[in-house]
Amino acid sequence: MVVYSFIEKHDFSGKTVVPFNTHEGSGNAGTYETLKSLMPGAILKGDGFNMTGSMARTEEGIKKLDDWLSGL
Repeated sequence: MVVYSFIEKHDFSGKTVVPFNTHEGSGNAGTYETLKSLMPGAILKGDGFNMTGSMARTEEGIKKLDDWLSGL
């Protein structure tokens, strides 16, 4: 919720936002759609990226993240 509060207090019009998150089972939990609605003037790059926090700590997770970043 702290991130949403921050977003609501700032103007992201014309800014490029690259959404990503880690989780432990909830996936993106609708976060990317919520971001689109909270930042109507922002440019959301890509469809977002998420992975479990435990995966993010592995070589495989780092490779997946690198591959995603390379595709932006």
